[in-house]
Amino acid sequence: MYNVLVLGAGRVARPCVQYLLRHSDFKIMVVDRDINNVKRAVGDHSRAEAFKASRIEEFQTIISESDVVINLLPSSFEPKIAKLCITAGKSMVGTNYVSKELQSLNQEAVKSNVIILSEVGLDPGIDHMSAVSTIHQIQNKGGMVKGFYSWCGALPASESNTNPFGYKISWSPAGLIGTCERPAEFLKKGDKVIIPGVHLMENYSFKAFSDLGWFEEYPNGNSFPYIKLYGLNGVKDIYRATIRYIGWCEAMKKLALLGMFKEEEKSLKGLSYKKFTAQLIGTSNDSDLPPKVAKYLGLDTYSAVLKKIEWLGLFRNELLPYSKGSNKDILSYLFLKKLKFGTDERDLVIMQHEYIADFPGENVTKKFTSTFIDYGNVDKDTSIARTTGIPPAVGAKLIAEGKITRKGVVIPVYEDIYGPILLELENEGIKFLEKEELL
Repeated sequence: MYNVLVLGAGRVARPCVQYLLRHSDFKIMVVDRDINNVKRAVGDHSRAEAFKASRIEEFQTIISESDVVINLLPSSFEPKIAKLCITAGKSMVGTNYVSKELQSLNQEAVKSNVIILSEVGLDPGIDHMSAVSTIHQIQNKGGMVKGFYSWCGALPASESNTNPFGYKISWSPAGLIGTCERPAEFLKKGDKVIIPGVHLMENYSFKAFSDLGWFEEYPNGNSFPYIKLYGLNGVKDIYRATIRYIGWCEAMKKLALLGMFKEEEKSLKGLSYKKFTAQLIGTSNDSDLPPKVAKYLGLDTYSAVLKKIEWLGLFRNELLPYSKGSNKDILSYLFLKKLKFGTDERDLVIMQHEYIADFPGENVTKKFTSTFIDYGNVDKDTSIARTTGIPPAVGAKLIAEGKITRKGVVIPVYEDIYGPILLELENEGIKFLEKEELL
């Protein structure tokens, strides 16, 4: 019997835990500070145990009693948990990006004969594994990848797209806001393109996905590390992007210009949303506010963005929820309140990769497209929870069974890791549709 410890019982924990419990030789312990979340993840299964803990210091003993640890806690906890696992000689699987602090533990992990396998979720995770798998297949056939493009988005399904922002919260609203002002870097026709965060929302394009219609896409972070990670030496184009419904980028740009992204803490005592918004545009007179805001933002009074701001509640007389906080806190609160999934609503995950590859031996250029479209289940788990929670569970299972033996701090860009994980994910219905075209 293999003992797997799952730290964190948020939204992705249930599909993670339930996948492992479908295998009779696995026993699971789930730890979280909210015992109700834990109970939702484990149900009443006889091979699952719930444990309440709120301090990292409480984890040492239960880590030492496990065979593999799955860390589903926020990224700030990752290096501390990894350190405890290395000390106990236990391998760990996580979904967060590898930080410099975590990477610094590589030699310690190797010496302790353990693997700290990170970036094994949806994005990062499935994006890495699916991309590198295809890149390696192209290279093994004598191809040279000259262009790599990747898009990913987690959205409400079309029938559940019931608000004017075209988005519903499936993760931290503060994190969501942060991605709308994150600098972006990518390679276009051999030239480096840098977009400052303040201009990110201005640099969107339209993109169509078969059977789904048209969307917006905008650059996602720094694409340059993926040249080395994916073995794309000589590539002329590399571009990673985020997908949203049309209208998102302009609305977020105007909210940023209104000052709603600012994080400086200040007194909000006694302020209504209306007075708060009036202060943002530098006036104490909150009468006839919508046209004033329109003028401040350079909008027509009939513009869709102004109507979205009004729908969000920034012109209401209702008091703010906090007496002290930042503008970003207020926007995060409104997003949580207004952009939430209903109990009978589905989410949608879209991921697509495109590869342009030269084949010198055949004297041809080919385009490969890999597309993954997945919907959540209204009675069970969201797509984002399933596609983020199942990959680390698969990784932990393979490590426990001795089928992944690599050591150190690694991500799943090696065939001995991504190969068996992708194979198992296909059994779970997580599979890309492949298309090849001659250019």
